[in-house]
Amino acid sequence: SQCGIGVAASAAVVSRLDREHKQFCRRLTKVQVVGKSSAIDVFELFAGADAAEIRMKQSSRAEFEAAGKQFLRSQFARARAEFAEIHQKNPNDEAARWMADRAAVLGRHGVPEGWSGADILSRK
Repeated sequence: SQCGIGVAASAAVVSRLDREHKQFCRRLTKVQVVGKSSAIDVFELFAGADAAEIRMKQSSRAEFEAAGKQFLRSQFARARAEFAEIHQKNPNDEAARWMADRAAVLGRHGVPEGWSGADILSRK
């Protein structure tokens, strides 16, 4: 996928998972489908990754999600630095690289007018 993950799920799906399975999820981004009035949170599901990658993503989940909050607050330099640090520690974490790249671009070029933090999808 373009965002470097294998499996994505909405917050509605993740909320239905039991505690054991939620440990294999982390919040990735927000998306809004054209024609819909609200955005949804999208989570990465990484239970199918190899054991080393699972450990790394679980150990960096708090930092990853904190960087995501910085991103949503338009604090792009800080978000980019935090995502880049996660990617440096785990070069296989393509989602962290993707988010660092997104933060860098938005930091340089700014956000579209009315931006809510969500990527706009033209199709499901």
